[in-house]
Amino acid sequence: MKSNWLVGKTVLITGASSGIGRSLTEILIRTYSCRVIGIGRDEQKMINLKTSLGHLSDRFDYHLFDVSDQANWIDFSETISHDQTSIDILINNAGVMSRLTSIEHAGDFASEQVRSIMATDFLGAVDAIARLLPVIRQSSTPAIINMSSAAAFAPMPGTAAYSAAKAALKAYSEALASETRKRIYVSAICPGFVRTDLFRGQDEGLKDKRLRHFWMDSDRMARKIVKQMKRRKRQIFPGAQAKFIYILVNLFGIHALDFFSFILRKAKVQLFSDVFD
Repeated sequence: MKSNWLVGKTVLITGASSGIGRSLTEILIRTYSCRVIGIGRDEQKMINLKTSLGHLSDRFDYHLFDVSDQANWIDFSETISHDQTSIDILINNAGVMSRLTSIEHAGDFASEQVRSIMATDFLGAVDAIARLLPVIRQSSTPAIINMSSAAAFAPMPGTAAYSAAKAALKAYSEALASETRKRIYVSAICPGFVRTDLFRGQDEGLKDKRLRHFWMDSDRMARKIVKQMKRRKRQIFPGAQAKFIYILVNLFGIHALDFFSFILRKAKVQLFSDVFD
C-alpha cells in the first residue's frame, strides 16, 4: 500500500483535547488533510483546539463524553449510524494514570481507583472497537491504533494499575491484529515518558540532567507515531527511549526493571517520591 494512505481519511481520536491526542489531531489535519472526530470531556479544550486550526477548523468535530462508560459508546455508535458517518481509522488514545499528586505503592491503591484506570485505559478502548468495528470495516483502509505504553512491558514502580491496563491493551491489540491481519491494520503504540499533563511540573525533580533527554514532547512523539503508522507497523516504539527500554527488557528481563527503578530513585523525581522507602 502506498505510504500516503493516510491522506484524506476520517479519523476518530479519543483523548483528542490535549497531549498526544491533540498533537495527532493537528498533524493529521494539517499535513494529511484528514477529517478528525475528537472525543473528550473538556469542551473548552476542544474549542481551543478547533480555534487553533484556523481555516482548517471545519475538518475537526468533537463529541463530549467519558470513554470509560460503555453506555456512551452505545449512544455514540447509534448517532454515527444515524448520521451515516464514516470512520477509516480509530485511535484509542484516552488514558489516565492516577489523580493523586504522587505515585503510590501498588498495595495502596483502592480497588475503585484500579477499576477506574482499567475502565478508561483498557475497557474504554475495547468498547470503542466493539461498537465501531462495523463502521470501520466499511472503509477501504480500515485501521485501529491503540495507545499502549512502554509500561506494558516495563512496569515502573508506583504504576501497577496503569501498567496492567496498558499491558492488557497491548495483548488485546496483538490478538486483534492476528485475527484481522488481512482485513484491518491494527497497531499497538508503546511510547515512553511524554511531557503531558500527567508529568507537568516534574522537571524540577529531575536532578539527573541526563534523564531529561529521555522525556519527549507530545508534538515530536506524535510525528514519530504518524511516521510509523504510514508504514503500517503493528508495534510502534516511538523514540529512542521506548526502543532502549524494549531492548533492555528483552535482553535482561527482570534485571532491566530493577535498573529502571534504580534510575528513578537516583533521579529523585518528585512524582515517584512516595514509592521508595
